[in-house]
Amino acid sequence: MFASLFQGNIGAKTMEGTVLNALVVDDEKLARDKLKRLLEELNDPGLSVIGEAKDGLEAIEKIESLKPDVVFLDIQMPGLSGFEVIRNLNYVPAVIFSTAYDQYAIRAFEINATDYLLKPYDKERLSAAIGKLKRISPGQDLQRTVKKIVTDLMQSAGQSFIELLPTRVNQRIKLIKTKDVLWFDTEHSITFAHVSGHRYDLKYTLDELEGRLNQKDFFRTHRSAIVNLHHITEIVPWFNGQYKLILNDPAKTEQIVSRGRAQELKLLLNL
Repeated sequence: MFASLFQGNIGAKTMEGTVLNALVVDDEKLARDKLKRLLEELNDPGLSVIGEAKDGLEAIEKIESLKPDVVFLDIQMPGLSGFEVIRNLNYVPAVIFSTAYDQYAIRAFEINATDYLLKPYDKERLSAAIGKLKRISPGQDLQRTVKKIVTDLMQSAGQSFIELLPTRVNQRIKLIKTKDVLWFDTEHSITFAHVSGHRYDLKYTLDELEGRLNQKDFFRTHRSAIVNLHHITEIVPWFNGQYKLILNDPAKTEQIVSRGRAQELKLLLNL
């Protein structure tokens, strides 16, 4: 499936008459090669393929470094999905998402996007999608809109639980396993993951994380924190019906469960 999302800094009034630099992202080499071949057969002087990526992590790095005008982006990829790639970008180009299935996402794209194509697609349909892309008049800041649409799609598509979280460390992208995170919290509207004495900033809100983490493994202790249940060593009754959780890191970090959440924790763990 293809769906076009557009950022507001491409071209002038429309994207017609400009050369669009494209990046191809798909975890299957045959799919990447097929798409590049179809694009080559179109012989479109207004579009140039400047690179490819085989997974979500490489996609983030290449999009940020090459800053393509448009990305042909697979949705279903191991590790990071196409949705999660866009969710974690600083620079958001125009995007044509692709996948072979996912009826829930199709419905959302029909509402929010200008076009979509289901695999297998042919040269003519691909040409039509590119033509529509070129005729789009940006004229507004759509980067925020793109990310909002992606967030909505992730929810409507019933995305699986997050297992890997990308974060930037010294100009590189590092992947954190959610199972290694002791707790998540927020500070000045920034979400952090705490792992082995380090904390890493994330491009997710706690509400988004709560909806994407397995609730058998993670528990929202209060408005500003989520704790990994597998890293709790002690649960101590605390003041005013609260609980104090002792984590298994060297610092024996303490997390307070609010009174409102304490009852949920009792039911979850049969306390």
